[in-house]
Amino acid sequence: MAFSSVFAYVVLFSVVMSLLLAMFISTNADILQAHQVTIDNLDSEIEKARTEITITNATVNGTIANITCRNTGRRVIDTDCLDLFLDSKLMERTGLDIIILNTTWQPTLWDPDEYLRIITNSTLDSAKNYTVSIVTCKGVTETDTIYGI
Repeated sequence: MAFSSVFAYVVLFSVVMSLLLAMFISTNADILQAHQVTIDNLDSEIEKARTEITITNATVNGTIANITCRNTGRRVIDTDCLDLFLDSKLMERTGLDIIILNTTWQPTLWDPDEYLRIITNSTLDSAKNYTVSIVTCKGVTETDTIYGI
């Protein structure tokens, strides 16, 4: 009888250890995944904190909006992922001319302290006020009002 009791305890110990090991591996994977998500979120928030844009001038000339902005942050912004909203309506990229002023480097990378001009090619009412918002790919938004004449 003693040998069967020892064998039973060894089997029971092995099963308990296997369950604990499986729980540890499963929990460890979840912890590592949660840790990576936290790091990714923190990196995103740091990028947002270092990205800042300022609308320096916004006018409607005839039926065309002309918006000038400055990259006042510390990050280079890819102009290919900028979005322009007029009165909360997304303007189609095909209807926009996006020009980095005085750049001598890459034409789609907006460096800190550089100015950017966005010209809309859509029909606007020059007598109306518009709310203009520029949104970067990281979600940083600058909003201003274009006052009509």
